[in-house]
Amino acid sequence: MRKLPRPAGLGLTTCLALILTTLAAPLLLTGCGDDDPTSADGGPRPCTTSLTASVQTPSGSFLPLTPGAAPTEADLVLGFQGFRYVYLRLVLTPPPPDALLASAEITLAGAAPRAQPLGYLRPGDLEPQRLFFNDEALPALVDARATLSLHVGQAGCQADHSGELVLRYRPDCVEGPDGVRVCGDGGVP
Repeated sequence: MRKLPRPAGLGLTTCLALILTTLAAPLLLTGCGDDDPTSADGGPRPCTTSLTASVQTPSGSFLPLTPGAAPTEADLVLGFQGFRYVYLRLVLTPPPPDALLASAEITLAGAAPRAQPLGYLRPGDLEPQRLFFNDEALPALVDARATLSLHVGQAGCQADHSGELVLRYRPDCVEGPDGVRVCGDGGVP
């Protein structure tokens, strides 16, 4: 095997450093196309957004969760393997430039608050989130009141929302295999 000649007076380390610098220079000078010039550290871009929330009612429609108003009736769904949850739709207006981490704090009447992560809320995402109530026995949840505090955000871009729910349960309704709720009469309420 033939060895490549090295420039006189330069060591192997110096040659490698020159080659890597030459290849990396265009990337270092141009940056990434998604970088916001106001975010010097490459962190989350700042934004101004507001959060609204709605819950699925026993009729199957979504009604707004309004701070300070009368509690919104929320349909308590009995899902696969006995999971109990409420469908919650979160909307950010205007949509932020990046996905935001969402979380909820749930306080059932007479109980200590508990936190639940909801995952990332992406701009334009209208898919309902599941707010789980698996830590309590089903009889304790039927017609129970709950205070809900919602938070989405990251550094420089945050929003909050809150409201009260009353959990309603229909024992003849379960979530079907395709995610659609089916009731004992065969219909979808």
